[in-house]
Amino acid sequence: MSSQSTSAESGSRSTATPPRQIKERKVLDLIAAHGAMSRPQVRDALGIAQPTAIDVFKRLEDAGHIQVVGETRQTRPGPRAILYGLVAGRSFVAGANVRDRRITAALGDIAGGPAVETISRRVDRRPLADQIADAIEVSRLQAGVPLDRMARTVIGVPGIVNPSSGDLGFSWDLPRLEGKLLAPLTAQVPTPVEMLNGVQLAALAEGQFEPLRNRRTFALLWIGAGVGACLMIDGSPIPGASGAAGQIGYTPVPGAPMLPVSPRAGGFDGDLQGLIGAAGLRTLATDLGLPAGAPGTLLRKAVQSINEQSQAYLTEVARRIAVACASIASVVDPGLFVLQGATAIAGGAELAQRVEKEFTKMSPLQASVCIGRISEDPELHGALELGRSKARDNRWGGRVRAD
Repeated sequence: MSSQSTSAESGSRSTATPPRQIKERKVLDLIAAHGAMSRPQVRDALGIAQPTAIDVFKRLEDAGHIQVVGETRQTRPGPRAILYGLVAGRSFVAGANVRDRRITAALGDIAGGPAVETISRRVDRRPLADQIADAIEVSRLQAGVPLDRMARTVIGVPGIVNPSSGDLGFSWDLPRLEGKLLAPLTAQVPTPVEMLNGVQLAALAEGQFEPLRNRRTFALLWIGAGVGACLMIDGSPIPGASGAAGQIGYTPVPGAPMLPVSPRAGGFDGDLQGLIGAAGLRTLATDLGLPAGAPGTLLRKAVQSINEQSQAYLTEVARRIAVACASIASVVDPGLFVLQGATAIAGGAELAQRVEKEFTKMSPLQASVCIGRISEDPELHGALELGRSKARDNRWGGRVRAD
């Protein structure tokens, strides 16, 4: 039975979540988010009575969801509080991502922790679904996780995912696969499979860090070989009617060539892609008299250099990114932009500061700009995080926010 049909049936029964289950889920979500906690810490965080906390912890421990993992450090005389953590090793999720002709895959314990057995390989000539499934299976075998402990799989793709079908829509990077990727993946991967746009997964991953975990509404701007964006509202990505929300490369902006969109290797001509995509930033470098090179390499050097040309390059890249931010802000006003992707990460905090400065010159709105926290494979991190969230819903019951 599909997850969609299961959700539909649950909604039709309209059964309210029992108060006891709500308390249990809040405790589990709190420990999942913050790591091992004591009963007093959970009691204070959730505002529940001590007898209630004792009762909830006992039920969760008896059910095998939590276990004693240590004691708090004590600076004053008296007994140390016992720390409880989620029971690890019982259920795992798989994540995979396709970007720049590479596939990365890893496993994650639903109890949390770092990714397990991350592998990366170049895309070859075999069917893409076969390669993704094979990468996931290799990761599982190397981790020594039995099949019956695999709960869910989430895969990131560089393109539009149709919300109604859950399958790949239009993608410059994966031509001829529109509507043809989900079925072969489902046939080969022995868990429920879900696909999401890679930039949306990166935004989900960044949203797990402070202060974004509490803020929950922001825009992530991806700047690499291609460009993209994801608007996060109350902790969830907005896909749009057809799944195309965030495809900002099509956005007409001042300073970009206004050419008809035309398929070609590596993307298309014109609009925002032509302004801040890798090809456009390489052209900018040569126009300024800098040696040819990848934008990331040029930005890393520019951040460390006082050379006039390098500083001019850094400033102009920031101005162009600010144009993208101002265009987005005028419609959705997120208040915060997180810069991700190889180009943005290379520019670091210096680039973010300059983007914010340039933004204030061209927009009456207020917005902060920061660099993403995850420098390697943020989409894979997001895939594992989403997989954990869905697997926890299945194992622990419907999601209940702990705030």
